[in-house]
This record gives sequence, C-alpha cells and structure tokens, in this order.
Amino acid sequence: MAAASFEPPGVIGVVNFSGGRGGDPATRPGEPCVPQSMSATIAKFSQTIKVPVLWHYAENDKFFSPRYVREWFSAFEKAGGKGRLVIQPPFGNDGHTLFNSRDGIPIWTREFDSFLKDFDVGGGKCGMHQGPVRIGPRSHSPPASRDVLNGHDGSGFTLLSDDVR
Repeated sequence: MAAASFEPPGVIGVVNFSGGRGGDPATRPGEPCVPQSMSATIAKFSQTIKVPVLWHYAENDKFFSPRYVREWFSAFEKAGGKGRLVIQPPFGNDGHTLFNSRDGIPIWTREFDSFLKDFDVGGGKCGMHQGPVRIGPRSHSPPASRDVLNGHDGSGFTLLSDDVR
C-alpha cells in the first residue's frame, strides 16, 4: 500500500495478500498490533492510490481477523481507495498461510483472476518487472522466480505491472 501510494510508473493494480502489521497468534490470535494505527495509515496511503487494490484474506487468519480487515478496508474506501475485499472460508489451522501454500493456489487464484477481469487490470496480461521498480526514495526489486506470482514476495503486498517482457 505504501509503495502504491507513490504512484510508481507502470503499476496497474495492487494485491494485498493477508497484509497488515504485527500480531502474536500464540497469545492473541487474530489481533494485530495497534489496529487503530493501521486504519489511520491505510487511510493516508489510500488518498494517493490510483489503481485498484484486491484485499485478500482468510476467515481464520491468526494475525488479522476479519473484524480488523473490514475496518481497514472501510478506512481504505472512505479515503477514496477503489478495490475489492475477499475473505475466504477458513484454510487449514491458520488462514494466514493460504497464500504461500500450494494447496491454497486453486482457492485464491479464482478471486485474483476475477479481480483482474472485473477491474480490467492489464487486460489480463500482468507480469513481473525484470529490473528494479523506482518507488519513492528507494528501489524495490521483486523476486525473479516465476514461483512467485507477479512479484509477491511474502510481504503481503504485490504491485502488478503492465511491463510484460
């Protein structure tokens, strides 16, 4: 979200794969660190995000419960953000693992593909940048592996690019 708020050239969409900040699933399952701060931060970033954002979570995410995710998405929309919130049914013991599990791929990719189509993101032709993407004061280079779809690097957020090489 922070990267997208800088409006980097070529970015045509963002995917939030169970993104958030902090938490301790062992002692406080589903409760992120300082959720009100996240709402305010998301609202700030959302004011300058010009591309659609897919927010994708699972019902039993032990870091970020649907209660907080809905609050964050509401802050996103109220600040002018456009996108879609998807909360999948429970996945395994912790829905936070849905997006880095091979068993999760057929589940989350349906909504991902629907997002691309419904928001006409890249005409269905999204790809990874081969070189660094200039984002604000620093550069970010997504992983080069095709095992990682469209630059998803485990951070929770993905920038979709129209720079297909």
